[in-house]
Amino acid sequence: HRLLGYSDAIHNTIELDCQLRLEGTSWKEIFSGEKYTNLDESERARLDKESIKWRQLFQIDSDYKTQMEWGDVGRVFVFIQRDALKKRDFSTTYALYQG
Repeated sequence: HRLLGYSDAIHNTIELDCQLRLEGTSWKEIFSGEKYTNLDESERARLDKESIKWRQLFQIDSDYKTQMEWGDVGRVFVFIQRDALKKRDFSTTYALYQG
């Protein structure tokens, strides 16, 4: 488990996934990879730049001691944009599962 800091991501795309969702991309498009792979290089660069604004609030790992298992020994992540966290504005947080 982690509070703030860097995530222990399984697929390393959480910040980008959050930015895509903020801009209206459906979860289906995000998880299939359709949206990102169909973008031109300048749009990818812009998204990559925007995605670094996201920060991890917390991460909950699968934990046999507490009998919590997220899928196949996965993790749940909750992310927020850095500026929103400074303002304590939790209206645009995203929770994602990776396993």
